[in-house]
Amino acid sequence: MFRIHRILFAIALMLLAASQLCAADQPLPKVRIAKDGRSFETDAGKPFVPFGVNYYRPGTGWAPQVWKQFDAEATRKDFARMKELGVNCVRVFLTNHSFYCDPGTLNQEGLEKFDQFIGLAEKAGIYV
Repeated sequence: MFRIHRILFAIALMLLAASQLCAADQPLPKVRIAKDGRSFETDAGKPFVPFGVNYYRPGTGWAPQVWKQFDAEATRKDFARMKELGVNCVRVFLTNHSFYCDPGTLNQEGLEKFDQFIGLAEKAGIYV
């Protein structure tokens, strides 16, 4: 009997792990103002309580340096740690110089880094 419980427990753990992996590949649900007008909910009607932080990499400073020295792997690790601590949203600072290094010329590399940043956050389950 005890062995059956251990087997069922192991199966439950594997299913939970698999559901977490699948959830990481799903886009984050949309968040809206709840019907009470004072709180938030997902598009499925589940309550959403934002818990967030300002994000920048230590040693890079704020925008635009965070984008000029963007480190995707370090950011991925930061997001994983933040998620472990319960963070579900981050605020990041953008400036004109984050994407326009020369007057009137859009820096495509800056946009690509920001797009990668948003993708990493979404994979971690964190809203930007």
